[in-house]
Amino acid sequence: MSNNISIYDTNVLVQVVPNLMTSQNFLLDRFFPNVITEDTEKVSIDVDVGKRRMAPFVSPLVEGKVVESRQYQTNTFKPAYIKDKRAPDFRKPIRRQIGERIGGEYTAAEREMLNLQFEMADQIDILNRRLEWMAANALVKSQITVVGEGFPATVIDFGRSSNLTITLSGSDKWPLKVAAGVTNTQPSDDIESWQTLILKESGSVPTDLVFTPSSWKAFRLDTSIKDTAITFPS
Repeated sequence: MSNNISIYDTNVLVQVVPNLMTSQNFLLDRFFPNVITEDTEKVSIDVDVGKRRMAPFVSPLVEGKVVESRQYQTNTFKPAYIKDKRAPDFRKPIRRQIGERIGGEYTAAEREMLNLQFEMADQIDILNRRLEWMAANALVKSQITVVGEGFPATVIDFGRSSNLTITLSGSDKWPLKVAAGVTNTQPSDDIESWQTLILKESGSVPTDLVFTPSSWKAFRLDTSIKDTAITFPS
């Protein structure tokens, strides 16, 4: 397509195609809805270290048995800064902005403000993408590695049991093809085993499953899963 425009040409801007590659905040909104902001250099979290214990039986003729108090630990982290620096383009105020009528319709000051708004929206987008990346790492690995220029590599470990970080390989992988008449219950069997393991290791009960496209395709091939049992949003 030629971009050469003659002063004798007629031209009109009919549409703006928006950027669809914006950050998606599904994990943040679903699993990390609480936001806490502080003006201190460091932040700390107290963790109540739980144990499964039962009260001891004793004879009514002897004194009670001493039971160790439950412990807690304090985790402290000094967060890194996020600094997104932009180099201004001084030609922007005198050049047509995206969505502006061919030939121009704004003043230079208005274009400067529109460009500022455009850059700030992009800054928010890449910030949200970084936060979503952190949420994904916390869920998948139970760790977030923070590293940047002038900031020493720091690993934030959420202390999840290593038994709950599972990688399927070889024959343990869910099949992506199942022959007709063959029974395949591997995905549902694994999910039931994993939810029991989560309850045993942490005491919490899982309520959500997040699939990648390939794992969702394999899950749908489980012969114990009926299509009528899956309700898609309209």
